[in-house]
Amino acid sequence: MLKFFSPLGLLLLFPLSSFAAYYFVTDPGGGDHSGTAAWNPWSTAEFNASTLPTGGDTVFFTGDFFSTVVPGTDGTDNDAGRLVLDMTGATLNVTPTRLQLNGRAYLTILGGTLGTAYDGLLIAFNPNAGAVSHDITIDGFNYVGIANGIATFLSLNHVYNLILSNCSAENIAMLVYGDSVLNHDLLITGCYGATGSDVTVQNDVIHIGDAANVTIEKCKLINRAPGDPVVRHNDVIQTYLKDGPDAGYPTNWVVRYNWIEMQQTSGSGDNSWMIMQSMAGDPALKIYGNVFIGSGTVGSNGILVSQNFGGGYYLYNNTFIRHYAPDNTVRFLSPGILYAENNVGEGDLAFGTFVQWTMQTGVAYAPAGWDYNYFYVAASVDLNDAGPHGSISSDPLFTDYAGNDFSLTLSSPLRVSGDTSIGDEYSLGIVPGSTWPNPTLVPRYNWSIGAFAY
Repeated sequence: MLKFFSPLGLLLLFPLSSFAAYYFVTDPGGGDHSGTAAWNPWSTAEFNASTLPTGGDTVFFTGDFFSTVVPGTDGTDNDAGRLVLDMTGATLNVTPTRLQLNGRAYLTILGGTLGTAYDGLLIAFNPNAGAVSHDITIDGFNYVGIANGIATFLSLNHVYNLILSNCSAENIAMLVYGDSVLNHDLLITGCYGATGSDVTVQNDVIHIGDAANVTIEKCKLINRAPGDPVVRHNDVIQTYLKDGPDAGYPTNWVVRYNWIEMQQTSGSGDNSWMIMQSMAGDPALKIYGNVFIGSGTVGSNGILVSQNFGGGYYLYNNTFIRHYAPDNTVRFLSPGILYAENNVGEGDLAFGTFVQWTMQTGVAYAPAGWDYNYFYVAASVDLNDAGPHGSISSDPLFTDYAGNDFSLTLSSPLRVSGDTSIGDEYSLGIVPGSTWPNPTLVPRYNWSIGAFAY
């Protein structure tokens, strides 16, 4: 349960400094409207117009807001010069946009509740005389939409060096949307995002085209929206190269320690865990330490990495579960170089295609291409996919496969079976019993196969 503190109580948590100022905002304002005390708060309009808050200052927002908050000032640097907007005691209700950032810099924004809506961009970035926002942290906002709502939680065009952390959004069309080379150096961490079952618009939990240097970690991401072959290919994560201005090849993406789930039970099956296209560079994409689960009954792709411009692709320490869907469970299609090790996959039934890897191998073990991979009850896999130290017949012996506990029992052949040489970057795993978002991570002392460590 989230605990909210009054502005006066929060003041006791911060050391008073002659270099820091504290300001207060309610939607209507009050007292003498000076903004310098909880009993003399600015109104939203007065805060938006003020030139006073600056680096090192904190602004406290309390109560219900029915006006859009549009900060008009910046912090000064990424150290003590951050400007903090503390909205933990506020609920932003106005439609369509609750919080709008126009060319702002060095802000830490603490949420806060976003009031219910059917559609709209809840938090959005816009340019300011051509300037884009940068060095922004958005942390701790909560949103629960109405059933089958199509709101977008964060529209991030016109921002770089962004952290989105510990936010939760339910019944959305998209948690994050953007498609511009202006979006780069993005970290999405510890967030929960789940679509509804909307059948009117595209629903991608994270939909970011053209961006470089994107990390998605420790999140729980669920897509429930039925697909359509024409206008609604609904993915949990998607990247691509768009047409038009500010387009670029996505590169250096990292997806790690997430729970990524498809729950569709109707529609055309045009749904995926990940669709990653038009990527380039080395690394183009790293996917490691994740749990991917298909708990629905329809889905035409799991991971599809295709139509790219070469580059290096790294697939390590993942757990892939296909209860009934998705078909084409893990596909990496040429061109590109694929490094694939320490992965485990299992399906309820062996049908369709589980693995299709046509990229050039990035592993030198002869005669196989990849190694230390285990696939069980999985169609269209062979020993080349598993490698000389892997298997296409060994039961992983998950703790509770039907109950979605994919940690390994003590008797599992996947314990102490992984390749330890792939590098320190991949040496953390998820503790069994962890929950998402923000699962507990520990070093892989024994390098078991899959997402979990012991």
